[in-house]
Amino acid sequence: MTMKSVLLMVCLYSLAVTSVRAEGFDTRIERAELIVQQQHYVLNAELSFQLSPVANSALHHGIPLSFEVLLKIERDIYGLWLKTLKEISIRYQVRYLTLLNIYRLDNDKGKEIGHYSTLSGALKDLGDIQNIYVAGSGELPENEMLIVTLQVDLDREALPLPLRVESYFKAGWSLASKPYFWSVVLKQQDPS
Repeated sequence: MTMKSVLLMVCLYSLAVTSVRAEGFDTRIERAELIVQQQHYVLNAELSFQLSPVANSALHHGIPLSFEVLLKIERDIYGLWLKTLKEISIRYQVRYLTLLNIYRLDNDKGKEIGHYSTLSGALKDLGDIQNIYVAGSGELPENEMLIVTLQVDLDREALPLPLRVESYFKAGWSLASKPYFWSVVLKQQDPS
């Protein structure tokens, strides 16, 4: 196989993977903010999830779905590049318990968040991110413009191997949000 053939195959593969998107089924970030709370910076966000039929079917056949929330805080360096100051990854898992006919939501520490009688209830709570610790006072520069990015994606690597391979080629598994950007100037509140 020549080098030209290999490059052509790589290009075709990358086009196939990037063109696979789930029409009408996605994850959206409705709003997000960093606020000061008890001398710490915390993340609050509102996400909305709409599962595709293939992801919904897998969930109802006992396959847990794991979602990863990625937060990145960067500083603009003279308009030339961005320096990453902080990166946080938070994982959540939705699972359907067939015998009990309920949905369970867990966080990345294995802590159970709750049980729900409906999938919409579980996804609603999954999308309600409140008071997630980001940094303590002094960990991030104050009075400087920072760029914050939030993104959510289905963790395909957490799927069982046969589905993991399929998930990269079927549109129904592409449940990533578009990156949500905002700028913020952090200021600590006076303790008075």
